[in-house]
Amino acid sequence: MRVVIIGAGGRMGQALLREAEQDSVIDESLAIFSPRQTDLKRNEFLLRDFGKARIASGVEEVLRATSSIGGAVIDFTPAALEHARIARACGCAFVCGTTGFSTSEMSALRDCASGCALVYAANFSLGIALLSSLVENAARVLPSLRYDAEIMEMHHREKKDSPSGTALRLGAAITAGRGCAVVESKGDRSGVRKSGDVGYGVLRGGSIVGEHRVMFAGEYERLTLSHESYSRAVFAEGALASALWLRDKATGFYTINDVLSLQP
Repeated sequence: MRVVIIGAGGRMGQALLREAEQDSVIDESLAIFSPRQTDLKRNEFLLRDFGKARIASGVEEVLRATSSIGGAVIDFTPAALEHARIARACGCAFVCGTTGFSTSEMSALRDCASGCALVYAANFSLGIALLSSLVENAARVLPSLRYDAEIMEMHHREKKDSPSGTALRLGAAITAGRGCAVVESKGDRSGVRKSGDVGYGVLRGGSIVGEHRVMFAGEYERLTLSHESYSRAVFAEGALASALWLRDKATGFYTINDVLSLQP
């Protein structure tokens, strides 16, 4: 199988190339670098340890050719929505891990699934998928009037979106478990806390890949569910598994829960 990795020069792009190199099912990986990365020698240097990889250019041409042989594209870049629209036109399987989409952008991404099989996840970690399921079950069991929900997350200093897409996903899990709307407390936390609110605490610094902690604080006890990512390889592994899973899937919008056969 062929996979196309858009943003091959970035941290996630390099992690994806490393994982693709070790996957026996993937026989070719096409690396597309961002428009800023125009130095061919630099790009070739980045691919020096990847025998399956070669540099590609022209997103539309590459996606059309990849679609014709049953391959897939993986995109974690800020331009993912633009590329998803191209994938829809080409009918190319598309895996998206970009976070920070607005509501309208997320709706537009879902629309792209009308023309291709598309998997989206704010976090491709198996552990996070399981954590989300646990959080939803905990929210369903613990009464919102007696247990306050707090989500804490920390990432590297260069992460732009806040709270993280994963933190928002965990908030959505609480919403699903409680069966009610969640009020996101992202900023000023002064004053008396309103019952039923969900708080988001955000920390940034260093090179931390990702830490998430969900706390249900009651009057007499506190339940804490947490997850730490040590390497971007965990996200690359999940994204590649999603790309392989899409090979025989019909056009439509899928999530990591579908890939892992987890109950929503």
